Amino acid sequence: MSVDYVDHASRRVERVYGVLARVYDDFFDWALGPGRRRAVACLGARPGDRVLEVGVGTGLSLPLYPSGCEVVGIDISEPMLDRARARLHGLAGARVRLLRMDARAIQFPDGYFDKVVAPYVISVVPDPETVLAEMARICRPGGRSSSSTDSCRGSVSSPRSTAC
Repeated sequence: MSVDYVDHASRRVERVYGVLARVYDDFFDWALGPGRRRAVACLGARPGDRVLEVGVGTGLSLPLYPSGCEVVGIDISEPMLDRARARLHGLAGARVRLLRMDARAIQFPDGYFDKVVAPYVISVVPDPETVLAEMARICRPGGRSSSSTDSCRGSVSSPRSTAC
């Protein structure tokens, strides 16, 4: 795949999710909720863990993290992040930062996060290998990284992560 193709496809993904942001929860939460809950549960996040959610979208999974976790959610779509920010108002005491970021170039140092999850992301990004490599890079040695969509059977294991 050429760099131009991947860049163009990434912009297309950004536009599509920008349009879907208004209706995403209504159309997708009922179908994707069980897999999202399973993916977060498989992380085994505990208070004090630093967790990165790649493709946080409208923030549907934000209430699923244990209190005391430091959660960073990234997404390429600003309208999706706007919805996630609105959801944060109902989560008293949550330690969450939401950032617009392309998962092909995650702007955190190597090994920064204890847990990394990307529910329903890998199948929609134009360059999944790069995203998976970035997830492995920013997950600390011995941490846990999951890209599962509907179960932990699809979890990804790398030298810097362990599968569910």
